[in-house]
Amino acid sequence: MKSYTTKDITKHPFELIFAENNPKFLVIGSFPTTDLKMSFKFFYPNANNKFWKVLSEVFTESKTKLTLKVSVNDTTETKEQNKTDRQNFCRENKIAMTDMLASCIRLNGNSKDEQLLVHSYNNVLDILKQNKSIDRIILTAKSSGASAHHHFYQYLSMNGIEFDFDSNGGISKGKIKIDDRIIKIFSMDSTSSRNSHVTDDGLIKLYKEAFNQCTVEQEKLNPDINIMKVNLFDLDISVQLMNGLKAANVRTIGDLMELNQGSLLSIKNFGRKSLNELNLVLRAYHLSIKNDRAS
Repeated sequence: MKSYTTKDITKHPFELIFAENNPKFLVIGSFPTTDLKMSFKFFYPNANNKFWKVLSEVFTESKTKLTLKVSVNDTTETKEQNKTDRQNFCRENKIAMTDMLASCIRLNGNSKDEQLLVHSYNNVLDILKQNKSIDRIILTAKSSGASAHHHFYQYLSMNGIEFDFDSNGGISKGKIKIDDRIIKIFSMDSTSSRNSHVTDDGLIKLYKEAFNQCTVEQEKLNPDINIMKVNLFDLDISVQLMNGLKAANVRTIGDLMELNQGSLLSIKNFGRKSLNELNLVLRAYHLSIKNDRAS
């Protein structure tokens, strides 16, 4: 058993806020990957994350072209150039960047959101007050109780900020009022390589809508998103829940939707805590576990 102390607190590894040139959009993640997986010292530095690939397809008219094939083994000069290019891309397209966590403890040195224990939140309200041009917030993950979506709304609640929220449709949407201006909030599907239920084209369409580059009708997204085939083990769930589902041979959301609360609670080591965790994950897909067995 590993012991954790204040010595295990990890501070954000690079400048926490990038906001220049009167940004219109504020992109918020959770916390960067580990140093071992960091291809450059800027946001979304994991070579396997599709974030920069998606954004380069959202802002196709951008004069700043990004090198999308990056590696932790790149030279220091190359890493610095990739960082600079991404900063210039953000400046050009009025994008500010930050993360919700200013510091955290990584359980077992893991970079998955569910393995990060919050030590301190970033002061996002200050960013919004100091950058009055921001009118859209894009949260880059929503599928777990430890995602940017969860942390952001938790942060609002902790700070007594009222908000509107609507989870109907492909993108969960909300809004807040800061200093007499309305800021729209878009909770997105993750661009992580672990997200297998949305195609690259599907992500691009969703992010185009969030960045106001086009209007996407939900029915046009259906061919790209097959929720019933989502692998539960690709989502941010606890080891205990994963083991219980494996024991019951429940692999996908489709498998799960065939069961009800009673049948799940009959699984060994599957209790109310696991049931609540599942419902929290399913909420991002506008689903919940059935109370009664379907007739």
